[in-house]
Amino acid sequence: MERRGGEGVDTVVVLSGEIDMDNSNQVRQFLDDVLQREQPRSLVVEMGEVTFLGSAGIHALVLCHFNADRLGSRLEIHHVRPPVRQVLDICGVTDMFHIAA
Repeated sequence: MERRGGEGVDTVVVLSGEIDMDNSNQVRQFLDDVLQREQPRSLVVEMGEVTFLGSAGIHALVLCHFNADRLGSRLEIHHVRPPVRQVLDICGVTDMFHIAA
């Protein structure tokens, strides 16, 4: 996990590797910490290097989405690989995350 400043958005976080039950709580906590500390208008999660997204990872992202909404922020997911995008589509959360190519 890496946090970057971004042009046109307040905060960008880059995730990589697998997001599953072994690390989903760590991902959720990291994203929630960024939201709490910086309270950005938008938190963009770059997922171009995420190779696997399990149900626990989806759950973590959904919880972060609700936390962002509660804080007046918008959680966006960008650069999703096709297999990960397919999982998000099947779960019906694609629109929730304002997923961009």
